[in-house]
Amino acid sequence: MLAKLNFYNKDKLFYTDTTTDFKTQTSLREYFNRIKSFIVKSIVLNLEDYEIRELSSDFDRDIDVDIYCNSKSDSKSEEIASNQKKLFDFKEED
Repeated sequence: MLAKLNFYNKDKLFYTDTTTDFKTQTSLREYFNRIKSFIVKSIVLNLEDYEIRELSSDFDRDIDVDIYCNSKSDSKSEEIASNQKKLFDFKEED
C-alpha cells in the first residue's frame, strides 16, 4: 500500500513523505494509535491527531494520511533523541 504522509505543525503543512511500510490501513491505524511523538527533520513532534483518507483509483497512491502535531523541541538534545523513536522505527507483527 502506498501512502502519502502530510505532517502539519500547528495547522501548517510542515513536511510530506510517502511510504510503503504499511501493508493495510489497520496496521497504519494501530501504529498511530500507539505512538505519542516522533522525530521529523530533527524536530520532536507530539502527535495530536491524524486522519486517513482513501483515494480513488485516479491517484498514484492508495491513501493520504494527515498527521497533526505540535513541535516539542529540537532533537539535538541527547536525552530527547535517545528517548524518541524515529518515524517507522517499528516491526510489523504477523
